Amino acid sequence: MMFNKLVKATVILITSMVIITVVLFYVGETINFINWKSSGVIGTGFNFEPDSVVTFADIGDEDFVSKPVPDSGDTILAIDGYPASEEYLRDTLFKPHPPGRQIEFKYIHDSDTSVATMESKASTNKEVIQFLLLSILRLLIVLSFIGVGLWAFVKRPDSNPVRALLLFSLAMASIVITAITFGHDQIDLYSNIFLSELFPYLNRIGLMFGAFWLNLQLLFPRPRKIIQNHPIPVYLAIYLPLPAVLVAGNYFEFGNTILALLGLTVLVQVTIGFVILARYHIKTKNSLEKRQTRLVLWGTGIGLAVFFLIIIIAIAAGQWLTGLGEFYRVGLLIIMLFGLLLSPISFAYSFGRYRLLEIEGRIKRGTRYAAVTVVLLIVFYLTIYGVSEFLLDTIGIVDRGPALLVALFLAIGFIPAQQKIQTFAEDKIYPERNRLKRMLRDFLEQGQTFTEQETFWIQLEQKLAESLKIDTVYPIMYFEKADKFYHWREKSELPFKPDSAFIKELSGLKNHPLMLDEAEASERFDIAYEEEQWLNDRHIAMILPLVTRSRLIGFLALPFSSDKGDFKAEDLSVLMSLASQVAVASENMVLIEENINKRRLEHELGMARKVQERLFPEKLPETPGLDVGAKSRFCLEVAGDYYDVIKLDDSRTVLTVGDVSGKGAGAALIMSNLQASLKTALKIKNELAEIVAQINDLIFENTTQDQFITFFVGVFDNRESVFTYVNAGHNPPVVIRDNGKIEELGEGGLLLGAFPNAVYEQGSVVLNKGDLLFLYTDGVSEAENNVNDMYGEERIKEFLAANSRLPASELLTNLESDVERFIGDTSFDDDFTLVAARVL
Repeated sequence: MMFNKLVKATVILITSMVIITVVLFYVGETINFINWKSSGVIGTGFNFEPDSVVTFADIGDEDFVSKPVPDSGDTILAIDGYPASEEYLRDTLFKPHPPGRQIEFKYIHDSDTSVATMESKASTNKEVIQFLLLSILRLLIVLSFIGVGLWAFVKRPDSNPVRALLLFSLAMASIVITAITFGHDQIDLYSNIFLSELFPYLNRIGLMFGAFWLNLQLLFPRPRKIIQNHPIPVYLAIYLPLPAVLVAGNYFEFGNTILALLGLTVLVQVTIGFVILARYHIKTKNSLEKRQTRLVLWGTGIGLAVFFLIIIIAIAAGQWLTGLGEFYRVGLLIIMLFGLLLSPISFAYSFGRYRLLEIEGRIKRGTRYAAVTVVLLIVFYLTIYGVSEFLLDTIGIVDRGPALLVALFLAIGFIPAQQKIQTFAEDKIYPERNRLKRMLRDFLEQGQTFTEQETFWIQLEQKLAESLKIDTVYPIMYFEKADKFYHWREKSELPFKPDSAFIKELSGLKNHPLMLDEAEASERFDIAYEEEQWLNDRHIAMILPLVTRSRLIGFLALPFSSDKGDFKAEDLSVLMSLASQVAVASENMVLIEENINKRRLEHELGMARKVQERLFPEKLPETPGLDVGAKSRFCLEVAGDYYDVIKLDDSRTVLTVGDVSGKGAGAALIMSNLQASLKTALKIKNELAEIVAQINDLIFENTTQDQFITFFVGVFDNRESVFTYVNAGHNPPVVIRDNGKIEELGEGGLLLGAFPNAVYEQGSVVLNKGDLLFLYTDGVSEAENNVNDMYGEERIKEFLAANSRLPASELLTNLESDVERFIGDTSFDDDFTLVAARVL
């Protein structure tokens, strides 16, 4: 416990020291830049050798206003007549001063003494922009390393791998600051006593990055057995070599030998770390760990490889690098900085454990793109250079026009060439990915011709299973009407709920694939036990959300491959494109099927309407002693209202009206059953009460409890002028006497289909000449206007009383018009039936 606290305190101390030093450094950097921008500057460098010897280094020809120009390595004897010294040189050239200051140098070149005059110049806009770009990029890398290390440490301060990551990140930030300079530091513009005291420690921490890297690889993504079983010998082997070399350098003046030993030690530690990481990556069977290690190998491997390569080039071929020119040196520096930037990104995602494949794919694509671009730029430069040399040396043409014309043609073809080379490289490096792209492209082109979902999903399952080497695919679709998720084929309800955290996460991904193990490890959201169980039982590895118009319509669940292999980063962009296209295709097919079903239903309802219309009297029969009119309008294609006028013999006529609960096809079927039952019963029985009781039992047996019928039936006997009737729960018909008196016909019983064995009473009324009998359904009385007022029974009675002497058909037409005027722009919500009979 005490050792753990000591380690934690040491890590916090080192972190605090590095952060303070970095802050002081960038304060000085800012002040330096402001003063450097307004001060005179030179491009020539100087070496300060032992015994106060000063020599020229990296000569800038443009700095000298007199000839001859010295060479690198020439020894300076005097400066403005004073003996050459580092102190005097810094006081004259390395302090802020106005541009244009001239200094005379006396130096030795090939044993001869010469004199040259140097003049400082103002920094150019190009130099300012170049410095700002490089400085911002360096700052971004420093902040990325420190930020990633601190982020991980704050989350898990007691984790040994996290502590190792923080130390490695601090060391990388330190080495980026101490080892990478941009040329303006020759001016002593800013001095801080704390910075000068802390900077050597920052330099030593930077030198330790190899040890920290090796330590990290023995702990990431999980501790190795050797460090668990033998911690003390392992840590001594990691951290003792560099201090031992530094101590030896303090006691023995080996000079360059010590520097070489330091570099070799760091290089060996970094190499061993990469070997350990690569070995673990090859051996691990855990797909998440394999993804983590692969991402770090790609990200940090590229950055450190470029970093070491450029350092080795600078050491082994410094003069050649200087001869390349400023443009290429800056280009190499930018490449190195961008390479280093990949390292904190890869570690951030590896320790965050989320979207590893996506980031790995971006790193790979970015690396290939950069490589192709660099190669093309080299070809571009060599071609221009070769053409210029040929025109100048061989043909003797000094005009720049032909060379510029060649450059113009090359520039025009640069982007197309880059794309073709990129495609060619991908075809050669990742043939499986291109086969997958071609297969899916062909399938989706063919899929545009699919009009039903079964063929589409079967084909997609087969193609994906074949291309990704998985056993099957689970297309899970959301059915909005049921508000549930189903497997498209099995139609069985699944444990995924529309309001669950898992489904909400998928809805926000916008067709981004979700690696299930990464999602669970990242703990970004909770997966319900039932959902997790379903996914684990089927060994699901990846979820491909299907999102269209910002709406999740389902997802594809992809299991691990048959050989338990993981998905590849190269497949990710293909699958992302596939998800959006499958979502659109699936929704289109749903719309097509709905349209087909709608048309089929419309056709079937049209046929049903024609059948139902035939059930109503096409032409009213002769009605002895009565003038009869009837009218019915449907609110849907078919109706639940019913009326009939049936002539029994030369003196008797049946008038009936009914209203089935509900609307549409179901109500229409029950209505047709009612009509058939009535006509059959009328042929067998004479008593209306018995007929209605028998029909009630039939309706009860053949319908559900929520289905019933309000029904009215009556028989008018012309010889006796008597109207006999039964009202089964219907709106009471009315009789308007010739003298204006109104009577309601309510004798009967319960509505049909509510209870079995119901008993009905039979009523009768005498109808005299001029009396009007009116039957209707509640679609008339309950018709509402836009303020929800109903037409009502009282308005019906008032209208009938005022118009009772009109012929029956004309009366009904006028009543319908009056109801339409009352409701205005609103539509009828129920079927609407009217029957009127006047006694002649």
